[in-house]
Amino acid sequence: MTQEMMKNKTGERKVQPQWISGECLKEVYPELEAWKNQLVTKAFIGWQRATGVNVDEPQKRDERFPDFLLTVMLDKQKESCR
Repeated sequence: MTQEMMKNKTGERKVQPQWISGECLKEVYPELEAWKNQLVTKAFIGWQRATGVNVDEPQKRDERFPDFLLTVMLDKQKESCR
């Protein structure tokens, strides 16, 4: 599977995040079943952008994605408690 390349403002080439439907992602990550499909897709794209991960096989589970979600949620909770 090829990854699309894009240039950022400084001219560096970056891999464009792969778009995968929330429905497909929920098959791989059943713990996200209660989430809206759009939210799952946005979270997956956000994870790719934040970490620079290249997803070659989206149908295979990558534990870094749920770990990322958990870290983001815990960080937001800590911020709201301050």
